[in-house]
Amino acid sequence: MKAITFLGVRPQTALYTMNGKEYAASQFGVALARFIPNLTLRALVTKKALDEQYPAFERDVEDYVADVRAVPITDGKDADELWQLFDSVVDQIEENEEVIFDITHGFRSLPFLAFLAAAYVRVVKRAQIKGVYYANYDAGFGDPRQVPVVDLTEFVALLDWMIAADLFSKRGDSSRLAALMRTDLREMTPAQRQIHREAASSTMVTSMTSISSSLRRLRPEEVMKASHQLITHLEEGGDAFARSARPFVPLLDQVADAYRPLAFANPREDLYAALAIERELVSWYLDRGYLVQATAVAREWLVTWALLQQGITSIYERASRTDMENAITAQRAHHSGQPRESPLSIADMPHSKELADLFQNVARVRNDLLHAGKNASPMEGGTLEKNIRKYCDKLADFPLPTPKQTSP
Repeated sequence: MKAITFLGVRPQTALYTMNGKEYAASQFGVALARFIPNLTLRALVTKKALDEQYPAFERDVEDYVADVRAVPITDGKDADELWQLFDSVVDQIEENEEVIFDITHGFRSLPFLAFLAAAYVRVVKRAQIKGVYYANYDAGFGDPRQVPVVDLTEFVALLDWMIAADLFSKRGDSSRLAALMRTDLREMTPAQRQIHREAASSTMVTSMTSISSSLRRLRPEEVMKASHQLITHLEEGGDAFARSARPFVPLLDQVADAYRPLAFANPREDLYAALAIERELVSWYLDRGYLVQATAVAREWLVTWALLQQGITSIYERASRTDMENAITAQRAHHSGQPRESPLSIADMPHSKELADLFQNVARVRNDLLHAGKNASPMEGGTLEKNIRKYCDKLADFPLPTPKQTSP
């Protein structure tokens, strides 16, 4: 395991305490070599630290580490030097390596930069950050001064939450958030671990995972059910995560607001209400750039709209949908002066011409998407997206049907 440490230029002897152990040294890196033996140690040193402090540091640690080397760094007086320093830190770390960072004696902005480097190598080099430590001299007491070592490791994981939050914000994908909630946090007490397990196994996390999967797989009905479950259990899960996955708490309202328009407990029990929500889903997809999904749902929405407009509630039966698709296509042919036979007619249905035209246009852009442009005259990408958005927006022009009244 490798440790990255900074050497200070004004050493002060202190009794460092960490995980029940203590050791007196003038640099925390010396104590770290005692606390965690056989480290590969890299000491980041400015010119002044290299000349004045490194020789003594090397003597103090060489019997306790597997390897120790000085890594010269700049003073970080401007942006260029800070980038050079960042590169120096990153270059010391190999792919998949286990790393410890000691930021105790970093000067000015160097601890902040080292913290960013730790987060960076976790992603770019898949490094395993085993510790980020800071010996808080100001919190010390007694004589000799007893200095506690603060473990900052779990804060590096905030980068994971940032990435997951960004993915959710831009794409509405909560799967990474759910995965983070299922990951045990470091150094939990048994009581904390139990709280986290209860939260991670909650209906809320299961619903978030289900929503994201259903959205990708084009399953509107499952999206509605899972969204309803999520909204219902959000308050219950929020209390648990406030204690075990604190970075998630500020996102609770965003998650609820994103999925609330899609929530419906029993879509098959009220087909007309479900149709309204499915139109919201098309807009949801468009807002987040899911063009394939938006187009596919829009095409099926038009068929369902026509069936319910005619009072046909067997919208899940393939035969009913095929008959309506043929009727819409026949209506389009009729308006084009090329009549064709169809077992079902929508000639007297309101908005039949608009429906037939839009159905053809949506089908055309959907086919262009699904066939990956493999035809003689594929649409240019920008034009394709513009048309998809235009046609999907036209769903709002169709008044939602209402259940047919039956005579008593």
